[in-house]
Amino acid sequence: MVIDEGVLFRTNETAFVQTKRKLLDDCDLWCILSLPAGTFKQAGGGVKANLLFFTKGNPRKKSGITIYRISR
Repeated sequence: MVIDEGVLFRTNETAFVQTKRKLLDDCDLWCILSLPAGTFKQAGGGVKANLLFFTKGNPRKKSGITIYRISR
């Protein structure tokens, strides 16, 4: 899943909190790849983006989430 990086850190809007809770409670979110601003500039998005890797329908495992940050 590709999302705006702000989605993971916003706590003031219920929809963002519910999305994070669903990923953590109902899916096995195992990796976040943080991409630099402008990665999707040609598609009209100049903001930082995250690629989320998860297995839908499996509860989160205790092994944790790996985060990789890519910079230019």
